[in-house]
Amino acid sequence: MAQCLTWNVSRIKKNKRTWKQPSVAPPCVESHLKDVEFRGYCDYKQEHGFLAYILDRGLVLKKMKIFHGLKKSSSLDIRKQQILKTLSTLPRSSNTCQLLFD
Repeated sequence: MAQCLTWNVSRIKKNKRTWKQPSVAPPCVESHLKDVEFRGYCDYKQEHGFLAYILDRGLVLKKMKIFHGLKKSSSLDIRKQQILKTLSTLPRSSNTCQLLFD
């Protein structure tokens, strides 16, 4: 069963980014998934929904690392802080899950 998931959305075209929440969580997400790495996060609704789902269903999740895919700007640090604050408030099934955002 999968214990680590790496998702790189920078290789997916923006119009192809879709997320449809499954009606039943896969067993590997609920009982085996320990580490998630998400690269290219831009805070799209679909991305946010996917991460919220994993945090909510990942019973044994230890670490979720999120690497932003935002364009550099003078307000990048502020935007990153806003995203981290929003993601930090998402419900988690695992009380040991560490959320890292860069």
